[in-house]
Amino acid sequence: MKKIIKLLKLYDPRYLNSLSKRISILEKELNKLTKFEKDLDLLIDNPEKLWLDRNKAERMDALINDDEYTHKTRRDFHLDRYKFASEFVKGKIVADIACGTGYGTRILLEKGNAKKCTGIDIDENTVLYSQRKHGINGSEYICASADDLPLENDSIDIIVSFETLEHVIDENLVLNEFFRVLKPKGRLIISTPNKWPLSIMPYHTKEYDLKEFKRVLNTKFKIENVYNQNSGHFWKYNHNQDRGIIQTTDKIKDLAECFIAVCIKTD
Repeated sequence: MKKIIKLLKLYDPRYLNSLSKRISILEKELNKLTKFEKDLDLLIDNPEKLWLDRNKAERMDALINDDEYTHKTRRDFHLDRYKFASEFVKGKIVADIACGTGYGTRILLEKGNAKKCTGIDIDENTVLYSQRKHGINGSEYICASADDLPLENDSIDIIVSFETLEHVIDENLVLNEFFRVLKPKGRLIISTPNKWPLSIMPYHTKEYDLKEFKRVLNTKFKIENVYNQNSGHFWKYNHNQDRGIIQTTDKIKDLAECFIAVCIKTD
């Protein structure tokens, strides 16, 4: 009889449910311990890699060719737009605003043959990383905000600023600064996501569609061209498009994952 009671207790749904909850809690604690051990190993062996891993959501280094760090599709998406901008910068004085880890500044110099490129980012540790890893001839990295640039009036030929406007509180302050530091007829090459919801983008302050993106840019600049950029990724905001950058038209504007605008400073 005791054995029967023991078996009944063992298979009691309430007991099994309680046991399942306890196992789930233990699994979570084990995952925390495993992550802590991994972080501790990185902290001892490679502190910089630990910093990169913790900050890759917002400040990835797309030149690190390691799928364990971040997926190739994401890296290529970021590299593609800097390669696009490289077509405009040969022999030019360039500012890469919100440069992140500095890989784009490096691309503009090495692939685009810019005369000089100043990378500016608001995060001090990110700027220090940029200086260590991507501080090549012609580069300079400065910690500053996009709405208060430490650059002279009319001193820059081209500003490159990717995925910036959607992060700031007042885009007008940023665009005013861009206008101030650009030379007459200087160009702004700028991108923003196409209607990525704020609910899934914790660092964003605003959603842009093409109409709003153009409206904001037209307050200070003349838009020369707008382009669709797509990553080819399977997530819904790529709209099942192939990877690439193509000129935006009314027919395909809603299929863009991001928009890239090339603008000119006019009097």
